[in-house]
Amino acid sequence: MATIRGKPVAQVTGGRSGIGRATAVRFAELGYSWLISTSRTRRRHCACSKLRGSPTLDCAFNCAGVVTTNATFVNTPEDEFDRVMGVSAKGVWLCLKYEIAQMLQQEPVMSDPGRWADKPDVCRFRGVRGSIVNASNISGL
Repeated sequence: MATIRGKPVAQVTGGRSGIGRATAVRFAELGYSWLISTSRTRRRHCACSKLRGSPTLDCAFNCAGVVTTNATFVNTPEDEFDRVMGVSAKGVWLCLKYEIAQMLQQEPVMSDPGRWADKPDVCRFRGVRGSIVNASNISGL
């Protein structure tokens, strides 16, 4: 696994608060370097352009999203729906598009489940090539 300054690299979107922030902090605790992207610091294409300057991308956590205004479902204007879907669905899709492109250029890293036996809070299995298709289908992307 190639790294930045000897650390694996994680991309975290939505890292300003909540689950995204907690995830970024946990990645740091596990020794990752990470690129963090929030709605206030990212351009339309999220932080994906920053990936071009990184030697690798080892994992990604796309957690960015927005909510609607206080309007009821019936009274929500179509442009508000488009705004929410543009960030919450299309934004994730765009990030995945460029994250996957970066990962496909890298040497695959196979997981060693036994390596994590003493760490119950760490996922024991990493995705392998092709698993992104299943993950994307499950998440509705």
